Amino acid sequence: MKNKDLKSKKNSTLRKIAEKKLKSLNAPIENLPDLDTRKLAHELQVHQMELEMQNEELKDAQKTIEDSRQQYVDLYDYAPVGYFTVDMVGIIHKANLTLADMLGKTRTSLINKLFGLFIVKEDIDIFYLHLQNIFQHKRADRCELSLKGNREIFAQLDSIYIVESGRGCYCRTAVTDISQRKRLEKEKDELSRYRRMEEQIRDLAKFPNENPNPVLRIAKDCSILYANEAGAPLLKTWNCQPEQPLPDNLCRLIHNILDTGLSLEIEAVCEDTVFCLNLVPVVSAGYVNIYGLDVTERKRMDSEILKLSTAVEQSPCVVVITDVNGNVEYANPKFTELTGYTIDETIGKNLYILKSGRQSQDVYNQLWSAITSGIEWHAELHNKKKNGEYYWEDAYISPIRDANGVITHFVKVAEDITRRKQVEEDLKKHHHQLEDIVDKRTRELKKAYDQLLHSEKLNAIGNLSASIAHEFNNPIFGILNVLERIKSDVPMDQDNMNFVMLAISECDRISKLIRGLNDFHRPSSGKKVLTDINKIIEDV
Repeated sequence: MKNKDLKSKKNSTLRKIAEKKLKSLNAPIENLPDLDTRKLAHELQVHQMELEMQNEELKDAQKTIEDSRQQYVDLYDYAPVGYFTVDMVGIIHKANLTLADMLGKTRTSLINKLFGLFIVKEDIDIFYLHLQNIFQHKRADRCELSLKGNREIFAQLDSIYIVESGRGCYCRTAVTDISQRKRLEKEKDELSRYRRMEEQIRDLAKFPNENPNPVLRIAKDCSILYANEAGAPLLKTWNCQPEQPLPDNLCRLIHNILDTGLSLEIEAVCEDTVFCLNLVPVVSAGYVNIYGLDVTERKRMDSEILKLSTAVEQSPCVVVITDVNGNVEYANPKFTELTGYTIDETIGKNLYILKSGRQSQDVYNQLWSAITSGIEWHAELHNKKKNGEYYWEDAYISPIRDANGVITHFVKVAEDITRRKQVEEDLKKHHHQLEDIVDKRTRELKKAYDQLLHSEKLNAIGNLSASIAHEFNNPIFGILNVLERIKSDVPMDQDNMNFVMLAISECDRISKLIRGLNDFHRPSSGKKVLTDINKIIEDV
């Protein structure tokens, strides 16, 4: 709304100015016959005047823009630093004259060329890493590298990430020649080095007396010209004093050194101390300087290192040392024996050559996550030998740190457990077989137990039935005898006789049942006997 008001106000002002100019021209519109025609003519003249005024303003604005653009071009092209614009691949899209002059090229020859072509080979990676940071993080970055031109230029690159509407994303870079600064820094370093050398020379002037290590000077006739205080243990061992000759074996060495003009290094043992003696001839002066160094601790460490090295070389376990990327720098003979890869085939290779494909990638991700965090990692790995045979190893991998605590290497100590894993598999298999046997035998024993229990139950029932049969048998026989006596001796009508006969029949039936109980009690002979089922049914 505000912009609309401003535009309306501007148009009103422009009209007033146009009408004023029109009056000053004394345009002959009053001679027109019709009032509407005169108004229309007036409006057309005013509008024409407005258009002419706007056209003048546009010309002035265009000239201003051209002047500004020319100023920008002049500032861009003739800036004291080089400017260029590249895409994410590193292809140059824009470049100023200063950069072209730096590289000894024309500006047109730079366009659509890779900027990497103008960088010295050793620094190309620096530029592309710098370019990657710009496009990845979308923020300013700085780097220093050397450019190839008429001469090698050490340059500082300051870059920013830009987005050009409708054209895409680019990196705009300012190139500053810092060769002079680098040269001054180098000269400063050289000056510092010379000053240190001067200080060392001054220190050397008082070197012999203050040196904590032995310093001796031996004349051509093998007499001791000079010995500092630290050389006293050597003189004691050689059983001589200053101005006295050295032992014969050392004299032969002195003569040989002066004759050949070649230095010699020997070791001398003084009680518990070992000295490394460097015999340096000064042929022109006719004497030999002896500089001694206490290497007792170094010899002890060398001995310890030798023992450790021998232990590693002869270890029954695999020992491998890699760099921080997992590339092998050392492998002991056990590694070759186990994997089939020779040392030459292994050095410089990554331990991924042993991957069998039978383990999840998560195992290796956990491995790298642990050791790169400084934590020892332990697990069983299923690997593959050079000949394609698979094997198992129990591996410990630990980081190795330098004096500053920075991880520089990894060491792997592993034991071949293929045989143990096979035994474990066999044990599992036998265990399952034993479980099946035990389960089967348990079922058989349970069945036998159930049969035995059933037999004992039947036996108990038989004993009970025998007891019941015995208890019922006597009363039944008594009742039968009474009934038979009544039947024979007591006169009765037919109905009573029928009752007596029914009672006798029931007693017989009970007697048969009792005999059946006795038969249940007695064990079977196992013989098959034909039985008349009909007879049994009739009896029942």
